[in-house]
Amino acid sequence: MSLFKKKYSLHLCPDFTSAKKSYHAGERVKVCYNLIATDTDYSFSSPDVEMKQGYDDKHGYTFDFIMPERDVTINVSHQNSMVPAVPDDAEVEIALPPVESVREDEKGR
Repeated sequence: MSLFKKKYSLHLCPDFTSAKKSYHAGERVKVCYNLIATDTDYSFSSPDVEMKQGYDDKHGYTFDFIMPERDVTINVSHQNSMVPAVPDDAEVEIALPPVESVREDEKGR
């Protein structure tokens, strides 16, 4: 039996903060995300753990969980909420205003 308990890594996207980069299984973990822009919708996820999400003015979005016996990755995606979402497979048609033709002898007038 080892005298040292194994630590598991916390893999974070940029702009997340945590007190440590690795934790023992069973430890309480708090992660913060404080890069918050107006008119932006955020979505946070982890394929490794269920997180309790909160918010406070000092730390921004907060996430609490108990470290499992495996590494944990936390991701963020964001979208400008002022621009409507367009599905990846959507066909987009762009209408341009008509262009008037200019004869060679009218150029520069």
